[in-house]
Amino acid sequence: MFVRTSNEQMMDLFTRWYKEIRLQNLQEAHKLKYDVDDQLDLIKKDAVQLSFYYLLNVRYYLLIDKPNEAEKIMKQFEGFYRKNGELINYYYHFFKALLLSNRRKYAEAKEYYITAESLLKYVEDELEEAEFHYSLANFYYYIRQPLLAVHYALKAKEVFAEYDDYKIKIAGCENILGLSYTTIKYFEEAEEHFLLALDIVLKHQHEQLALLVRYNLGLMYADQPTLSKVAIRYLHEVYETGYQLHKSTYLLAREYFKIGDTETADRFLREGLNICRETNNEEYLHHLTILDKLNHAANEEELESAVKEGMAYFNKEGLFGFVQDYAEQLAAYFHEKGKYDKSSHYFYLAHEAKQKLLEKGALK
Repeated sequence: MFVRTSNEQMMDLFTRWYKEIRLQNLQEAHKLKYDVDDQLDLIKKDAVQLSFYYLLNVRYYLLIDKPNEAEKIMKQFEGFYRKNGELINYYYHFFKALLLSNRRKYAEAKEYYITAESLLKYVEDELEEAEFHYSLANFYYYIRQPLLAVHYALKAKEVFAEYDDYKIKIAGCENILGLSYTTIKYFEEAEEHFLLALDIVLKHQHEQLALLVRYNLGLMYADQPTLSKVAIRYLHEVYETGYQLHKSTYLLAREYFKIGDTETADRFLREGLNICRETNNEEYLHHLTILDKLNHAANEEELESAVKEGMAYFNKEGLFGFVQDYAEQLAAYFHEKGKYDKSSHYFYLAHEAKQKLLEKGALK
């Protein structure tokens, strides 16, 4: 995978560490980090090794959900980074894209993904190409470009399927396919992919990934008008573990709101809003704030203001699917009130957002 230097043993250690990171084997990745750190005095003497050390630490801290540490190390790397070959340049842009995505800076992340993809030709490892395509599929799903997500997920899965020890990554591809089919409302296909993913991760006793798939099953059921109670059952199971609380509190609040239990919805809204303020999660702060206005039957000025603030953020980050969703909701809201000029305005904004998605290949 990595280019050999005079210190082949050290580069082999980096390679083994990165493999465990890619496979999301937390225990082995943690152990190998200690082995790498023990060699830091030697690593510091070689600019190439030091570059890989910094970059793999960024990737490691993203794996264990410590983005602040990852960001701090990336800044340290950028402080001394001088171009040390196209391969390092590739990893820098790839891991920077992952970090920016984690920080919900999607527009900036996309630019780094594009540059990293142009540097893939310097990567002589099909598993690394598959890893990049897997990550890109996940990114495209999130910015509401499901057809591109499906394309890259299938491309990654085809490679992972050739290796016996990459079953977990196949589960990850199945999960992305489930999410993508949920987006285009192919719910039967989505459920099939989620259940395939869940079967794999349960066989491999990967509890964290099992929670992720169960959350996504809850999301899929939540997107179907008559299945809120089924969604709530799945989402409560995830919520009680403390996993992805900003997301699970939002979806639980939304589903309780949909079935008319505004009191329970309010409880989850309060918790979710506090979590987002504490963690500076601007994206979900907007989702929760808009839902909070709906749950408390806020007047139209307050609701419109919350939606406009959210749409401004989603537009800035290239999340045009959310712009379309909220513009359509506000258009319908004003139509019901007989305010047809405002309704027409928001229907047009929804149309514009849909056109932006079409231009990016998201919809057909």
